[in-house]
Amino acid sequence: MAIGQVAVRMQRKMHSKTTIMRPGTFVVLFIFVQHMAKKSVVARSQKKPKYSTREVNRCFRCGRAKGYMRDFDLCRICFRELANEGRIPGIKKSSW
Repeated sequence: MAIGQVAVRMQRKMHSKTTIMRPGTFVVLFIFVQHMAKKSVVARSQKKPKYSTREVNRCFRCGRAKGYMRDFDLCRICFRELANEGRIPGIKKSSW
């Protein structure tokens, strides 16, 4: 298996940890970067749709359409990141 194939597989698994391929050879570091929607998809969603039911809500930060929260205009991933950083007033991590 080529090194590039291993890197692609690791990116698909979305690991954000340092991974050692073989002892003594080298270390590959993958940093989890926010998944952004394609520019073409975001541009298409900004156009006025032919029918109002085709309108898609998207996260204003990354453009993600799934896991969207209307109250905050964010997807669940961005919401969690901002809430953990304390940048959304009135939101704190729950514990019970």
